[in-house]
Parts: sequence; structure tokens; C-alpha cells
Amino acid sequence: MEMQGKVYSIRGNTSIIKAEDDKFYKGILKSSLPRTNESILAVGDIVEIYIVDEETAHIVNVLPRKNKIARPDPHDKEKILVMASNIDQILLISSFKNPDFNPGFIDRFLLYSFREDIEPILVINKYDLVDVVPESVKIYQQEFDVLFVSAETGMNLDLLKEKIIGRTSLLAGASGVGKSTIINKLFPGINVKVDKKNVKIVKGRHVTSYTTIYELDKNTLIIDSPGIRKIKMDMMDPLEVQWYFPEIDRLSHYCKFSNCLHLSEPECAVRTAVKNGEISQLRYSSYLRILNEILNYIKNKGV
Repeated sequence: MEMQGKVYSIRGNTSIIKAEDDKFYKGILKSSLPRTNESILAVGDIVEIYIVDEETAHIVNVLPRKNKIARPDPHDKEKILVMASNIDQILLISSFKNPDFNPGFIDRFLLYSFREDIEPILVINKYDLVDVVPESVKIYQQEFDVLFVSAETGMNLDLLKEKIIGRTSLLAGASGVGKSTIINKLFPGINVKVDKKNVKIVKGRHVTSYTTIYELDKNTLIIDSPGIRKIKMDMMDPLEVQWYFPEIDRLSHYCKFSNCLHLSEPECAVRTAVKNGEISQLRYSSYLRILNEILNYIKNKGV
């Protein structure tokens, strides 16, 4: 019997597929599937499967991805590791303190999400630990959807839940910011049995070290991957970076040169705006870090 399914987890060579019949199967990739420099299979992929028995299905085709979260393979620079696909929104989880708010992390993921046409939502946890919202956080409220929450007190978790329901959301955040605690508070104690060998996708508490989907209801999925903490922007056109910094992109049209990178070019409207305080120095510094990383990559590769 043939049908479609969605990849719920991948661990090593083992994948778990939820099929159209609402059953879970251990997925086995057919060797005849074409290989590229990208991961052939990722959590969130829609696949065509052939049911072998009550526990097993052959993956005979992987449908095109509408978007993806990927990074270079640390063991092979020519390959791309796709960690998740077909995402509606990215929940960028950060915190005010313990650990401190990290603009560099936020800016990289904002850029990547816009590039992949994934809606970003900044969720800043541990609001109960601050008396005044720092300026480094306020600057994001001018351009992006930002939600202050406290997993400790439950503040605004109801608003966060409204944003999650009915969508496929990817969680991204550094260790200690409270991702697992937030999900625990929002959706406690929900479990989906995958097979009879104690392979589970667990909702409400983080128990895995690999990418998995938390199914909160049929239309509400959360993708969590401990590996999605850092992404690299190597393979980008340097001129493209500014497109994903809205405040920089708006003013770039007033620069003297259309190919201005806002480094040291004359009559640069962006650098003037930074000096005048119209563009945050923090955001401009983040832009420069990402841009210089790409320029160094191009230089070293001889592109």
C-alpha cells in the first residue's frame, strides 16, 4: 500500500514516519533515491512511502521542500546538513539573563528565516529577572514580532500558545534559555507512541539529543533540534546580507553606489545613519560580523 507521510524524527539511519493513516512506521530509505549535496531526508519532510508491514515502510520519494534549516556538514564542507524542513515559523528563544540576551544569535536566525521565507517570532524568556528592558532588546521591537515571557511565572505563555496553535514551529535557542521549560508549561505530559520498542516522541519534556517533532494536535507541530544553535552564512552573496536587516535595507537606497556594502565606501547613507543614531550600533555590528564572515569565506575559497 502506498501513501504519503511526514518525517517525525531521524536518529542515525533510523527515521520515524507518521503516515496518512495516522500510524507511525520505521522508515527505510530506498537506495534508488537520487543523492545530492543536501541531506536526502530531514525532519518535516513529506515523503511517499510503501507500507511493508505494521511497523515498517519504505521511503520511495521525498517531495520538494518549501523551506529548510540547514548548515554545512562539519565533516564534509561540500555537503549540507538539512535539519528541518517545511516550517511555518521559527520561535527564536532567548532570555534576558542567565544567559544574557545574545543579539548575534538573534540576527543570524532572523536573516536565515527571512531568506527561507519562514516567519520569525522572538520569544525572550525570564522577564521576571529584569526591572527594565535593556536597549539591546528594545531595538528589535521596532522591526519584529517580539514576545516577553516568563516560564517561571507563566507570564504571556497564553499569548505564545496562541501563536503556536495550528502551525509548524521550529524552536531555536541556546542552552539555558528555557526552551524545554516553556514547552513543559504550555503542553505538559503529552506523549505519542511511535512503535512497540519504546521509541517515543515526547511532548512537554526534552529527552532527546536529536531532531524530533512534538505533535500537540493534528495541526500543531513543534520541531526541536538541539543542534540548531549555530548556522553559517558562507554561501551568500555579500550584497544580499543587507536585505535582511530592514533598517539598513531602507537606507541603502540612498547610498551613492548601488553596490555599497556600507564598509568604507564614500557617501554611505547607512554609516551616516549609524553615526546619527538612526540605526543601532549593535545591529550594524551584527551586520558587519555576518558580512565579514562571508567575505572571508569568499576570499579563502577563491570564489
